[in-house]
Amino acid sequence: NNQGVTIDVLIERRFTNLVKKGSRFWNVSGIKADVGLSGAKVQLENLSALVNGAIAFDSPADSQVAAQNDDYHLYEDLAHSQRGVLVTLDLPDGDGLKAGSTPLMYQGLEVGQLSKLNLNPGGKVTGEMTVDPSVVTLLREKTLIQMKKPKISLDNPSVSALLTGNTFELVPGEG
Repeated sequence: NNQGVTIDVLIERRFTNLVKKGSRFWNVSGIKADVGLSGAKVQLENLSALVNGAIAFDSPADSQVAAQNDDYHLYEDLAHSQRGVLVTLDLPDGDGLKAGSTPLMYQGLEVGQLSKLNLNPGGKVTGEMTVDPSVVTLLREKTLIQMKKPKISLDNPSVSALLTGNTFELVPGEG
């Protein structure tokens, strides 16, 4: 339809059996920017993803193995791929959180994203998070999803933390 860009992706031979006809691919790299009258917010992924670019994918177990040169759509993010698992969160407040841009991190990688924020009767704030299917096994009893607010100190002079804003951190529980 001449309204897109074609990207050729090379899958290492040892991983080709993981790509299936029903696989969905999404972007997990680079910079996300939100610029408006109230200012700008820039979200940087980890440095390796920024430099090298990164694409994640999920494949249904019951799908056929893909053929060479099959075409796939590259989704903007996990939420748009409609492959994530939805998790509901009770939040202390919505301060510094933004649906569609506040990430869930695990071991330095983005494995989910806050997809919805709700203000409920009585002032209670809840959120809906889309989580990458590859880490769903980490969501077990006593797993924590902790909200992290950026801080700069002499011990941690990371300016990039201020640029990315609040994040959630996945801390797997026992079991």
